[in-house]
Amino acid sequence: MPHTPCRLVPLLPACFALLVSTALPAQSAPPEHDRSPALYIVSGSDPSGAPTPLWTAVLHARHEGSERDSLIALRRTRSAAERAWAQVIESRQRAWEQEIATMSLPFTPVSPPPVATVVLGDRGASDAFAHDEVTIGFNLTDLVASYGDATAASAPELLDRIFRHEYTHLLQKAWLAQHPYVARTVLEQTLLDLWMEGIGNFYSLSSRWQGRDGRRSADAQQALDALEPKLVARLAALSCARGDDVRALRVGLTSGPFSKKWGALPVALWLEDGRMRGADALRALVVGGPAAVLTLAEQSVEPGLRTVLAEVRSVNSLCAVGPPPTPAPPNVPHQLTGSSNTRRRAPRLTSAMSKPAAFTQRARRRTPLENVMRPTKYLAHTLLLTCALTACADNENNDAPTSPTLPPPVQVVSASGNVAATVAQFRTLLGDPRNGGTVGPSATGRREIGWDGVPAQFNNGNNLFPGDFFNTTTKLGLVMSTPGTGFRNDSTRFGDLDAALATEFAPFSPNKLFTVNGSRIIDVEFRLAGLDTPALVAGFGAVFVDVDVSGPTTLEYFDANGKSITKLIVQQRTADSPFSFAGARFESPIVSRVRVVLGQASIRAGVKDLSAGGKGDVVVLDDFLYTEPQPRP
Repeated sequence: MPHTPCRLVPLLPACFALLVSTALPAQSAPPEHDRSPALYIVSGSDPSGAPTPLWTAVLHARHEGSERDSLIALRRTRSAAERAWAQVIESRQRAWEQEIATMSLPFTPVSPPPVATVVLGDRGASDAFAHDEVTIGFNLTDLVASYGDATAASAPELLDRIFRHEYTHLLQKAWLAQHPYVARTVLEQTLLDLWMEGIGNFYSLSSRWQGRDGRRSADAQQALDALEPKLVARLAALSCARGDDVRALRVGLTSGPFSKKWGALPVALWLEDGRMRGADALRALVVGGPAAVLTLAEQSVEPGLRTVLAEVRSVNSLCAVGPPPTPAPPNVPHQLTGSSNTRRRAPRLTSAMSKPAAFTQRARRRTPLENVMRPTKYLAHTLLLTCALTACADNENNDAPTSPTLPPPVQVVSASGNVAATVAQFRTLLGDPRNGGTVGPSATGRREIGWDGVPAQFNNGNNLFPGDFFNTTTKLGLVMSTPGTGFRNDSTRFGDLDAALATEFAPFSPNKLFTVNGSRIIDVEFRLAGLDTPALVAGFGAVFVDVDVSGPTTLEYFDANGKSITKLIVQQRTADSPFSFAGARFESPIVSRVRVVLGQASIRAGVKDLSAGGKGDVVVLDDFLYTEPQPRP
């Protein structure tokens, strides 16, 4: 019979966890939060064996086309082995919540998510992963395949380590939301991945890797002896690598057998060294961000390798375009890629740089690629200088490579509270005039959606609002889809859905509000207004209502090839106003789709908002603004 969904059991506020207290350097008292972090465990399949909306969102994030559709359509009964893993996970709820306060200390003053969800699925994902800023997933099918019987005595301890690894990624994403990091080069993207996975692996080290009495374990010493030279050599090569070489050099960076992760494992073991010495290495790495990975490496490796790392910094500076990574205001576009996702799929890092002929020929003659760095044990000083000169500087033949592929220039507008002036500013960025419901395209101007002109027959009832309304009925060139059950355009502040909701939400432009049913995700796509012809826009922004937590509510922009361009985190509301606004304006029409993610819980009868004592933040929408949709090239 189908697996019964896991019970939603709120856990009591917890004190520090003894289980990990010895694995972290001494810290001050934990940050104070408005409420103690809560952890909930839910099933990713319903009684019929179909994926729930949350697990469907996981599948949408990880698969495309017919593969995704077949996974969503699958109806299956969980095996006894899968149910056993689910039961062990459920039994760990209290212990896991008790660990959150201690795990969060190095990230002070950034707070952990006030509510996080662990979802248990049975298809289409790796054993465990951080799905978004507030959700951890476990794939029971993969747990069975990878680790066997859940009744083994080691199963709880294994799950504890996996949970710590994935919850660390939620903390890191919260940190990056307030301390954005822009990767300008392949090397800087690699440092971001090492920062994400190195810290995650440190939190999940087993006793095999942990030191005793100030001495490294034998396994840790053996791994560092083998991996430190490889890590330094790979970082040096990545400073000027191009195209296919990038992909080959990054193999094993953060994925594959644990003992052979040439990037993530050394970082984790260096942090373990710091713990044994009583040094605050973890806090220094968190605060320093991805750039601090090189500093940690220089402090940890032997002198011969430190010289090479100094050259790596120099080469990266020559190759980089733009200012070095520095702390930036929230919502400056930044990359969160390569964190938990590196466990399921190698990052697609490409570069517009062409490869110098000498470098290409040498790479073709030797395998594996680190043999490029022979004949000495360490990378030759002259190779780095040659790489810098050939890959990063002009030459007499004018065939100098261009810079790495970087995010397109973008102006981000974001605010919370009284956002009227911010919305007006964004209108100016998009351009005049405001084009009404005329068939397009117009050469200039913008389109706006305020929800208030929608006829009564499409209001209030669940799933009454058609996703193509603003292209077929009112010709504004916008269509919507969702992994949920449909959309709701509401004139009652959702009071007819649940009377308690009527006091939770207020419209920015009276009187109607908009949301999605059975999901938190809305995919907004663009058409030539009134036509069924895919189009591109140069900017899109939206007004959000009642964002209680900064992090879960996002706007992510995609180009015509489905590649993510920019992701914005919507600011938390202020005490005196429920409104938030976020929008991005690019130099030219390049946006094909915008994914809107609303809060932590979808709206429905009986669901309370976080501010009303509920389990998650419920967020709804008001106005959309975007440039005139233009033909694709």
